[in-house]
Amino acid sequence: MMILNKVSGRFSGWVVTASIGLVASLCGGIHSANGEVIATGFFSGTLERFDPDTLAQTTFASIASASDPFPGLSGIALNNQTRQLYVSARISQRIYTVDADTGSTLGFHQLSTTPAGLAVDSNGQVFVSDNGGSSISVFDSNWNQVNTITVPDIGVGNNQPSGLAFDSNGRLLISTFAGAGIFQFDPNTSIVSSLAPSPLANGMIAFDSNDNFVVGGAAFSNDLLRFDENGVGLSNPYLTIDAALLPLPSGTFASPDFTSPAGVAYDENGNLFVAALGRTNPTSAADNFQSNGGLFKFDSSGSLVAQTGSTVTPLSSVIFVPSAVPEPSSVAMLTLCVAGVAIRRRKRY
Repeated sequence: MMILNKVSGRFSGWVVTASIGLVASLCGGIHSANGEVIATGFFSGTLERFDPDTLAQTTFASIASASDPFPGLSGIALNNQTRQLYVSARISQRIYTVDADTGSTLGFHQLSTTPAGLAVDSNGQVFVSDNGGSSISVFDSNWNQVNTITVPDIGVGNNQPSGLAFDSNGRLLISTFAGAGIFQFDPNTSIVSSLAPSPLANGMIAFDSNDNFVVGGAAFSNDLLRFDENGVGLSNPYLTIDAALLPLPSGTFASPDFTSPAGVAYDENGNLFVAALGRTNPTSAADNFQSNGGLFKFDSSGSLVAQTGSTVTPLSSVIFVPSAVPEPSSVAMLTLCVAGVAIRRRKRY
């Protein structure tokens, strides 16, 4: 095997030689982002996997089944401690659990509400927004409901909580589909208060490393909005997914020209992934099932660096899933493989 680059050091009585050429074969290669991107197909009932660099697409999991042919996948969250994905099914009112590494469906929890956004706190509790009401349900790891968070109504009916996300301090942000903007929930005081009353901030939420956050446009929108941690808008609209990026499909199409960029997620390098539903119309089912969705990757400056084609299933949410830490047979293998090197050892004399 050709040694492309090599460094040496001493470890526990051995001379350690590391090869970048060996890394690719033993540690899975070198990527600009250490993980993969998973998006929910609302109409397909699948989880679609995308390479974080090229956005090459494969199907990761098929959740739709004979018993649940149209689940209406809406939100997704990761419990990285258990390596489990939670996926909300708006139509069948379920939360599915999926193995984050294999894509195997592990089961589901049946609800009586309309689940949309999902978030997992540091204790492993799962927060689920009720998109048909005004509350957030909180479950422990065994799906026992331990709390209900009520989002204040705006005076014209339910707020329809949508996206959920925690900032670095454990504060929960809540977007609302009914146009009331962003609310915040303080877990220390259990108080819910308005943070950013922007009616188009109705999709999923993602935080960057500075606790600024981006909100997708889930309905009647082409735009993504960006705010600082205090809810102050930052040059909005921040990004726009219009017909130039996501062209109208050919043939008869009755839906309004809104691309609905509902899903947002940051990777570990500050790149932003945007999942678009495309043009959908509750009164025209034929429009909804056209492949008019898309996934877009923007760098930290907001420049577009990659995108899928315009024939992708409508995507409702997206998440970046970091790679699992490998389980080596020795402490030396753990130290070096996590650092991104494979080792060749020879005895020291």
